[in-house]
Amino acid sequence: MRAPNPEQKLAIEHTGGVLLSAGAGSGKTFVLVEHVLYLSNKFIEKNRDLNLLAFESQIQSYFTKIVLMTFTKKAAGEIYERLVARIEAQIDMAEVHDLPKWVIVKEAIDYMTISTIHGFCYKLIGQGLIPGVSSTVAIISESESRERITKLYERWFENHLHELPSEEFAKIISLNSKQIIKSMMNIFGSPEIRLQWKTMNFEGMKNELNSTWDKIWALLDVDFLWKTPVNLAPHREFSDKPWYQIIDRIQKNCSSETSWNEETFNALSSAFDGISRLTGPSKKIEDTALFEHFAAIKELRTFLKKYSEDIVETYKGLDKEVKGWWESTYMIFEYIEEHYRDITGFTFSDLEYYVLGALKNDDARDAIASNYHYFIVDEFQDTSEIQFEMLERIISGDFNKLFTVGDMKQAIYGFRGGELGVFKECMVKTPTTLKLNNNYRSNYNVIDFNNYVFDYLFKLGSNFEGIDHHRVPVDYQTFPFERSSDNAGAIKISNFDITSLMEEGAKPKTDDFSFFESSAIIYQIEKILSSAPDEDICILYKNLGPSKYLINELIKRNIGFTAQVKVPLAEDPILGIFNSLVEYLLSSKSERELSNLIFHLEGYFNLLNVNSSSSLEISIVQYEKDILNLGVHNSFLKFLFSRGLLNSNHKNNGQIVKELCEMCGDDIETIYIKLNGYSDVKYSIDFEYGRDTKRIQIMTTHASKGLEFDNVFLGGIHNNGFIMPEMNMFGKLPWSFKWKKDSWQKSPFTTPMFIYEGLLSRKKDFAESKRLFYVACTRAKKNLQWIDLSFDTKPLSSSKNSWICGLRKWQENDLLSKVDFMEEIKKEQDVISDIDVEFVKLKSPLFHTDSLGIASSLEGEREMGIISELSVTRLASISQCPRKFYLLNVCKFTDEDVEDLTGVAPLSNGVKKTEIIEEENVKIVSSAQRGTDIHEALSFAIKRNWVAPAKFLDSAKKKDLEAFDWTIEELKKYQASHEFISEEMVKFPFFGQMISGTPDLVLVPKVGGALEIWDYKTGQREESKEVPYWFQLKAYAYAYQVLYPEYQNFDVKLILSFVDMKENVIKTFSHENLINELGDSWKLTSKPDLTNQEHCEKCTFGNLCHF
Repeated sequence: MRAPNPEQKLAIEHTGGVLLSAGAGSGKTFVLVEHVLYLSNKFIEKNRDLNLLAFESQIQSYFTKIVLMTFTKKAAGEIYERLVARIEAQIDMAEVHDLPKWVIVKEAIDYMTISTIHGFCYKLIGQGLIPGVSSTVAIISESESRERITKLYERWFENHLHELPSEEFAKIISLNSKQIIKSMMNIFGSPEIRLQWKTMNFEGMKNELNSTWDKIWALLDVDFLWKTPVNLAPHREFSDKPWYQIIDRIQKNCSSETSWNEETFNALSSAFDGISRLTGPSKKIEDTALFEHFAAIKELRTFLKKYSEDIVETYKGLDKEVKGWWESTYMIFEYIEEHYRDITGFTFSDLEYYVLGALKNDDARDAIASNYHYFIVDEFQDTSEIQFEMLERIISGDFNKLFTVGDMKQAIYGFRGGELGVFKECMVKTPTTLKLNNNYRSNYNVIDFNNYVFDYLFKLGSNFEGIDHHRVPVDYQTFPFERSSDNAGAIKISNFDITSLMEEGAKPKTDDFSFFESSAIIYQIEKILSSAPDEDICILYKNLGPSKYLINELIKRNIGFTAQVKVPLAEDPILGIFNSLVEYLLSSKSERELSNLIFHLEGYFNLLNVNSSSSLEISIVQYEKDILNLGVHNSFLKFLFSRGLLNSNHKNNGQIVKELCEMCGDDIETIYIKLNGYSDVKYSIDFEYGRDTKRIQIMTTHASKGLEFDNVFLGGIHNNGFIMPEMNMFGKLPWSFKWKKDSWQKSPFTTPMFIYEGLLSRKKDFAESKRLFYVACTRAKKNLQWIDLSFDTKPLSSSKNSWICGLRKWQENDLLSKVDFMEEIKKEQDVISDIDVEFVKLKSPLFHTDSLGIASSLEGEREMGIISELSVTRLASISQCPRKFYLLNVCKFTDEDVEDLTGVAPLSNGVKKTEIIEEENVKIVSSAQRGTDIHEALSFAIKRNWVAPAKFLDSAKKKDLEAFDWTIEELKKYQASHEFISEEMVKFPFFGQMISGTPDLVLVPKVGGALEIWDYKTGQREESKEVPYWFQLKAYAYAYQVLYPEYQNFDVKLILSFVDMKENVIKTFSHENLINELGDSWKLTSKPDLTNQEHCEKCTFGNLCHF
């Protein structure tokens, strides 16, 4: 068992009040697991005097009050598995007197909450601890959330547009509906911002506007112009120069005490009056501070040139147009907030919003706090302000109840609300701060590289220039072993000049960067595959766009890989097929329209290599008919199935189709509009190609968090710094918008809050990009590699923020001072010049190259059952009537529904509504309960050496005991020859679907022979009601023959055991008979238009059918 090092030991052996800063590869997960083990051991030591029953109760209660939070569900699962494995190892090592208690600890660990913050919030709701929120609230998807916001906005638009201050505003709002919906999505997707909006009013707008200036100047890094003035006295000889005059004016008009408002802003702007051309101080002047001030002057002048008019007009229009814009947007927010819960379901953001709201109530907070006493939080650097506030309220500010683990250098989830300020605040409030600086993952050259590079890059501002005043400090990691050539690792730079590969006169563009970089990476990958066949390889991207060229090249060379791929909905073949069918349903359905549809569908099927022999026209006509009975979604599934199309990606595209149909109430026109409106939305899949697919992996750096690879390539580094300009009219912060005086105004004005939001976003994006860069580089265990492209000897990049620019700047400015490490870099540096490439711009969707998990069934076209998974008991209703099966299992009608729709009580009034097939005119409740009691008693006796349960013996009547005794005697006859499987659930494939159920008894021969499937029945035998019973027995027989193929060569016995009558009715079936009979029944599940007239008299839904 691995022993912790001294720094890990400190982080393990405590009971809270610790913030642990854990670098990459430092063993933080090991520490978390060992910490829980340490707590368990302390609990055992403290409670040695307890007997085992008392200890079990106490340890369960103890673990119930501990919460271990991770950032992802996957991480939670991994920690749980490692924790269980570690406790099992502890059991193997435990002293004899402690062994029983460690066994109890293993079982009790399930009482601890190990989940994400959202999983914890959902648990609080489920426990009824959040007042006003239903404990059964459902979690909805992003598309369902978008639909809710859209619907609420449309309701507001239809009913309240006329309430806006003027027709001009109404017109402008109408023209910008999409942008407003997007803005509202952002607001309601962030609990922090939603709370800000909820507490704002227009009276505070001017104060908020004025307070924004300090934030803007700080983001521009120009506030030191007046906070730390430069001494101009030594430079008075230049007092006639513009740079001198501007600095002098600013220092006279502004200071650290300046209160910013319209007047002081105008005073600052006036510092540039009369200045047309601005040149800097002479290079002969040796004054670093002066040149820093001049650089800030240039930055400030650029800002004022761009925004002065907007700001002046915003101040002028505060009580007029700007107020109207604010009131208009706030009306929309207020309406959505008021009616938000009219549409059911919560997003993850809603969980945080409503849980925090509850925690502001003392009673609710106390109730939660009494249930949870200790929190362990992993990946704490990605914790948001609202999540931190929730934790702080639960622990009532007692940070001894908190153990947080994270690394500020790896904070990469700002887009999900993660804030570095939270980490820094917690460092101040937590009693003890510890660090893990040893790196057990990477070889020492990789560790040294990451120390040197990011110590340098984190200090740089945007474009890898200037200074980042909010930089993350870099604690150098150490290599914990003796250095040798075996654990050196390497940093490999491949220089690739593409001049000779470009057409004459052409200049490389962004796609060229991606293609040539991919070609060079392939060149290096092939070297690794031949020289180090046991090493894995990962190519990491900030954004996946450039990876399409690498994927294409790997496929061309038939090299196996797994790639994370983002598929736009517009390029998904299943959604393309669905869209074509929906478009046809909206058409005139003429012969020409049908011919066009068949042409499109055949195009999809050919590209996907799906062979279809039967007529597409027949399937299309059947699809249209099915919609009436099955609905749009189920009819589409049936259509695909009937064409023999298998879709392993159904969790993405299939779920989207299902959600669209549900959201739109199966209205074809609305579905078509929504589907095409979502065409730019993407989903992520793991795309596997070829053999040994895990050897080479392609993914985003975000997805690589927590992973490690022998060889890491940095991909897309020449074009991953571009930032899309902000085109929206509305931001997400209060008072953040562009506005117009009227709808005819060409260019809108911008409020200072909108300017601030844009600056903040760009600043945070670049800072997060640097940290993401760090995460990518720290995934490498042995070798870290990248390609450096040039054209005509000049370095290539599409943006100064691209990672390659940072690497080059480090090499030019910092590496030179590290002579020994520079020699290590030079040893591995090479020049690529001998690869043969031919550039092809990729425009077609990925499924033109690969089928994206879609395949053709070997069985060809098939009949499809409607339900993908249900119980044998419910499935058995198909043996009575296809329409009954449809109403029970697809429509899920209850007796109350039948009575509400028809006004007539159903025939089966009083029958148990779930898992019931037959109807009886006897006292259902009592007979059903009696049957259950006898079933349970028989199962109990079979498993416990034929002894009946005491409860049954005490309460059973003579008739019950006689039935029980007779059945036991019958079963004892099989004791020597058969194994007994009593009341055990079985899940099995059933004609391409999954079915589950629990047979009463299965008798398995110990030495060859036939299986026997038993079903106990109480009461008198009525042959007319036995149809579903025999169906169930046949289904269970088929299940065991499928799961255990060795029994397929034997006939199977099906036995209905009428225990009151003391009679066994036996039928025998071959495997082939079972397949044929069950297959015929299964086909009927897709024909809800068929009815069995003979069953109508007895059917629960007879009234509904005839109605």
